[in-house]
Amino acid sequence: MEKEQLTKMVAGRITGLKRLMVISKKEGKLLGKVSHIYLNPEQKKLSGIVLKDEFWSRERFYFSMKDVESVGEDVILINSENSCKKVLDDADILGVSLEDLKGHGVITADGKDLGRFKDANFREKTWEISEIFMNSGQCLKVEVSKITIGEDDVVVPASYAMNIEKTVESKKGLLYRFLMEEKDEDSKRIIH
Repeated sequence: MEKEQLTKMVAGRITGLKRLMVISKKEGKLLGKVSHIYLNPEQKKLSGIVLKDEFWSRERFYFSMKDVESVGEDVILINSENSCKKVLDDADILGVSLEDLKGHGVITADGKDLGRFKDANFREKTWEISEIFMNSGQCLKVEVSKITIGEDDVVVPASYAMNIEKTVESKKGLLYRFLMEEKDEDSKRIIH
């Protein structure tokens, strides 16, 4: 897998959104940090995000993905502070939490168990799921019209069993990058 492809995959992972801060574009105000991410199981796409403010408050706020202006490396920009609605009860939130999907089985329509749901990639702007990552370190590219996200399992076409790819986890530590860059330079010297 090429470096550019790997970078795109990691950047689009749903769990990658969890570390981001949320800022309102209109007011330029820091609203909080992503706490939970929700998926619409029927549409197979992100439906919204719950955030907590950065202070000691226990209040939580929800905004729909339609209010997202952009997702950057460090920040999610939403239209305005008014896009966020206070969450009193989880029943008020459309969709299922990504945390609740973790551990669901990923099975084929003919009954083959492929693994357990760990994470997913999404397409920016449409927010549709494009890949499913499993606990086994494997990745499965999906077409949303062909999968079902159920109460207990994610069902994919039988043909998907042959399209499973091994994923490479990104290591971002300074020491790892230094050692790998040095190793890459040594490899280049040997090749040339």
